[in-house]
Amino acid sequence: MELYQLCLPESESTPTALYIRTEGTVTRTANHLKLAYDSAVSFDTWFGCFDYLQWRRYTTLTTPIATFFIKGTMLVQCYVRTAERTSLLYEQTVTSDGSQPQVFPFSISNLPENGFLYFRLQAKSENCLFLRGCYLADVSELHAIQVATVICTYQRESWVSNTLQQFLQWQKEHHTLPVDIFLIDNGQTWTEEQLPDSNQIHLIPNQNTGGSGGFTRGIQEALHREKYTHVLLMDDDIIADWNGVQRAISFLSICKPEQRKTLTIGGTMMDITQPAMQFEAGACCQNRCLTGIQPQADLTTLSSLQARMQPIPANYAAWWMCLLPVAAMKQAGLPMPFFIKMDDVEYALQIKEQVVMMTGVCVWHENFHLKYAPWNEYYITRNGCITYALHGQAKNALAVTLELWRTVLHLLFLHRYDTAKFVLQGYRDFLRGWKWLQKTDAISLHRQILQQQQAATEQFQTDCTEVPDSIPQVSFFEATRAAVQKQKSVFLFHPFTKKGFYASRKKGTAFQLLLKMGGISLRMLATYRSVVQGFQKNRTILCEDAVWNRRNQHNSEEK
Repeated sequence: MELYQLCLPESESTPTALYIRTEGTVTRTANHLKLAYDSAVSFDTWFGCFDYLQWRRYTTLTTPIATFFIKGTMLVQCYVRTAERTSLLYEQTVTSDGSQPQVFPFSISNLPENGFLYFRLQAKSENCLFLRGCYLADVSELHAIQVATVICTYQRESWVSNTLQQFLQWQKEHHTLPVDIFLIDNGQTWTEEQLPDSNQIHLIPNQNTGGSGGFTRGIQEALHREKYTHVLLMDDDIIADWNGVQRAISFLSICKPEQRKTLTIGGTMMDITQPAMQFEAGACCQNRCLTGIQPQADLTTLSSLQARMQPIPANYAAWWMCLLPVAAMKQAGLPMPFFIKMDDVEYALQIKEQVVMMTGVCVWHENFHLKYAPWNEYYITRNGCITYALHGQAKNALAVTLELWRTVLHLLFLHRYDTAKFVLQGYRDFLRGWKWLQKTDAISLHRQILQQQQAATEQFQTDCTEVPDSIPQVSFFEATRAAVQKQKSVFLFHPFTKKGFYASRKKGTAFQLLLKMGGISLRMLATYRSVVQGFQKNRTILCEDAVWNRRNQHNSEEK
């Protein structure tokens, strides 16, 4: 059984050091590497190493096999690298014409903790060729895996078309993955004619009930069909790596029996503008705080790669790539109707994810800073409060009120009045309770939120070059109280786009927001406990299959 392949970068924009490291003269021709005499290629990389700690901990694998197709004479060396040292396990010189695989088994039973294994190939004749390589497993028992991949999309045809074409190209060049793709079209802009010709791709038109509704519709489609073992949730604005999907499926197929119904495989998010940069390796949601693990790590460096071999305490894997077990999903029920933001966090806590973050399993995603808008804070605030109320992280009323004051006062000091309004609206709607959320038309509400944003002054539209010299310019994501509050007006600019908006002191607006905050605070102190209990007792009602059917306006009897 093939665990995963030792791939080369498919694009010139992808850093080679994520896949291979070279010494001497190594050139690439098509999918082959040509090595001059004494030159070498090594796989101590994000995609090339063997993270034996995860395979040893969660699977029945004991003796993997490295297989290489090479032409010429090469010295093949097997190393283990830990934070303290790099040790040579064994080496062997082989000569081959490239027609037969060169096989190198190794045991992972007694290897040191927190290290990784890799191979190095050094040419011992002129013009050696590395044709391909992979890791194999000789196992007696396989757990059959069938994956429903759910892609929720809204008017991103070019992104999704690329993902689907890459999937089909992988199927053509390698072997068929046990994967079906459900394209949930929230924008209802796709037609069957636009889809590639494949019985593995299914188009599901849907109302624009946000990411929450789109992903839930896909989950329903998967659960109702009773044929899938796992559901893979993926964003529509990513560059997927299907070799990583194969790696995850191989991992699950030899998973230990006691782990099969609980393990969630999370995909690392890489920054599409900085392809070697890890945005996060999963996250931990604890004490009302969501903390990304190993953020902004350059995975071409050995130090960052070594850090990935430490146990990752993630209890949440974001839905840009998240492979969930159907058995656990059936027990947990469907996601909350949040429209967007925090739905994946809440569901991770609901399903009690046991997250495994594997090396070589990732997607490239647009930097979230480029997507930021003040209206996001409404959903983050409202849905965050609901999430923490549902899952035992609810503070007492006074503590949450103080949290509200700290947040809003900070925004007022930054002259960000529009954002403060969205935050206050989020707290207010949380306090309206579970019945309000149940009855609310999420589509209409979202239109109202966007209309408020259109009327707001906090929009990244003015270029930095248009700002008068008399107005201080402050980076939006680094703005501090000290840098802004003493100024009557500052220009807050986006560090990536170099566009921003003027943030000017408005005493009257600030006073009105303080009054509104006072009213919400009094209501918080009076009703917080009952609101929390309401959400806790009625999550099942909010997430019923029939209720979701009505939201998404489809009839489950049609399936």
